[in-house]
Amino acid sequence: MNEQQITTIGQKPWVVIPTYNEKVNIGLLIERLFGTDNNLSILIVDDSSPDGTATVVKELQNKYQHLYLLVIHVIFGFKN
Repeated sequence: MNEQQITTIGQKPWVVIPTYNEKVNIGLLIERLFGTDNNLSILIVDDSSPDGTATVVKELQNKYQHLYLLVIHVIFGFKN
């Protein structure tokens, strides 16, 4: 995040979505959420999905300015 993004965090509603192996579903979910309210900021928290979920999100970041991705590289969540 840059300084401008940090100063606007409190001005937008945020949706936080945890993911693991959601490559097939994540694109449609993001499209629908932004289609419902383009004033949202969305944070995808990916638990190191081996199916390429993070790659799909990275591609969509070119289209959506307020789409963020955090990839967790420590074993948490569904992998255990």
